[in-house]
Amino acid sequence: MALLDILKPKVRTLDKWSPDVPRERIDIDALVADMRPTGVAALDSLLAEALDGERVPFMLDYNRPRQIADTLSETDRLLLLARAAQTAAAVRYIELTWPDVIPANKARAWAGVCSNPWRLSPTYTPSSTAWARRHL
Repeated sequence: MALLDILKPKVRTLDKWSPDVPRERIDIDALVADMRPTGVAALDSLLAEALDGERVPFMLDYNRPRQIADTLSETDRLLLLARAAQTAAAVRYIELTWPDVIPANKARAWAGVCSNPWRLSPTYTPSSTAWARRHL
C-alpha cells in the first residue's frame, strides 16, 4: 500500500485538493500559490494587500469584495463566488489542521475576504439572511 501512495502525484491545485488528502501528498507551496489568484484583478490586488502586507485582519475593508463583484457580469460573479467559497474552505481547513502552514492573521484575513459568499452573491440581502436564520 505504501508503494502505491508514493506513485500517486502530489496535490498542487485547489481543484485536486480535498480534506481527505494526507499532508504528505500535498505540495503546500504550490497549493497556496494556486489558491491566490481569483481571476479578478481588483480582488487579487485586495488579497495581495492583505496577504503580503503587514495589515491585521480587522484593518481590511471587507465590503470591498462585494463592491468588486457588483462590477462583474452575472456569470463572472458566480464563478468568483464558487472560487471564493472553495478557497475559504481550504484556507480555514489548512489553518485549523496545520497551523504552521499559513500564519493565523494571514489565514483569517484571507478567509475573511473570501469566506462570506453572500457578499459576492447577487441575491444577498440582509432580510434574506435574517429569514434564513429564523427558518433554517
